Amino acid sequence: MGYPPGMPASAPPPLDASDRDELRRRADPDGPDAAGPAAVRARIVLLAAEGMPAVRIAEELGVTRQTAAHWAGRYRAGGLAALDDRPRSGRPRSLPAPSPNQSAVIEAIRLAGELGRVEIAERTGLTPQSVSRIVRRLIDDGLVLETRPAPSAATGAGKPRTPLRLRPDAGRALGLHIDPDLLTAVVTDLEGRVLRRSHRAVSRRQPSAELVETLAAEARALLEASDPGPVLGAGIAVPGPVDPSAGVVLDPPLMRTWRDVPIRRLLTERLGLPVVMEKDATAATIGEHWIGKGARDADFAYLYLGAGVGAGLFLGGDVHRGLTANAGEFGRLVPDSDSDLPRPRQLARGALALVDLLDLDLVVLGGPALQHGYADYLAEVDRTLNTQAVARRIRPVRVERSVVETEAAAVGAASTVFHAAFAPRSRRAPRTGRGDPRE
Repeated sequence: MGYPPGMPASAPPPLDASDRDELRRRADPDGPDAAGPAAVRARIVLLAAEGMPAVRIAEELGVTRQTAAHWAGRYRAGGLAALDDRPRSGRPRSLPAPSPNQSAVIEAIRLAGELGRVEIAERTGLTPQSVSRIVRRLIDDGLVLETRPAPSAATGAGKPRTPLRLRPDAGRALGLHIDPDLLTAVVTDLEGRVLRRSHRAVSRRQPSAELVETLAAEARALLEASDPGPVLGAGIAVPGPVDPSAGVVLDPPLMRTWRDVPIRRLLTERLGLPVVMEKDATAATIGEHWIGKGARDADFAYLYLGAGVGAGLFLGGDVHRGLTANAGEFGRLVPDSDSDLPRPRQLARGALALVDLLDLDLVVLGGPALQHGYADYLAEVDRTLNTQAVARRIRPVRVERSVVETEAAAVGAASTVFHAAFAPRSRRAPRTGRGDPRE
């Protein structure tokens, strides 16, 4: 596949002088993207133009024969433009919806960071033949990238395995966070790296309609300033309570002008993107799981401190939302709090109740209110849980800082788009506007 009928994979693609110069520039081993997909594709075409067959190219560059034939064929059919699978217009582009087996492969690679085909088969229970077929499809779709094998990464037969990893630029997502005092917007890549960010201070007395227009304008400006590429959707993190089936923010206690605001529909109409809505602490928890990879794949509680305090729960391999997606009202567990933000000892007492209730061994602290006060909170929560928890003699409780140091809710909101699109089906949030980000 990937080349016109009747033209063998080893037939050299025609190169004119300008194309050859551009391909050499892309393939430059000292260039800024020497190990990136564009450089690999350029090297494939240059070698094919010299008459090297696909099997030799594969050995030379550490890619599969199918990958070598595919990109040589793409150049024959469409020239240089065919080597860039990102739209030049900058319009959003959807990726193919993964099958359950494809999702399992994507999740295995994501959690490990890099993984070979043999390890994927072992971790997913799929046959090697199925894994090879799925990986080839994911590479062709631009979701997975083959990397150069390490010198020591050899199989028993002496052939080095070819590691696979997700392509960070395979998709981007917009993450939005509505806080009583601040609107935050970010654009992230598939690994959760923030590519663009925007902050806008707001008043708690501003009408909700005005805030929605401001947020939409910030989001559009951010997308226009970003590099062209597929935008899979937008995630919005909001204070609760929420009505997830309707996409409505009900009546947040610190935002008096927000009552029954259909935020998901309003943003969908203004952005032209599918929108996923989550409570802020839940969004931060999804971001922690997505970006933390294997270190955040077991049960944990996320204590989110912003304008108030909330909890997100990752239990049994999925984020726990509760019956109405309003789980995590942690403030009810904080004793004698006389302000929106509890003191370290108050937070620790609430964390103790949560750990004893759910029998957890990991608590994560995050959120904007902890930007400059992590040490005191970490120390007090750690001391309390490991001296007073009911099961302290059986297992210690780890208390760790969030892997997302800033903009946790906004980055988490962007991660909800990827989570909904690629995570195994049992882990996907069903509540999106205008269909699903995968469509």
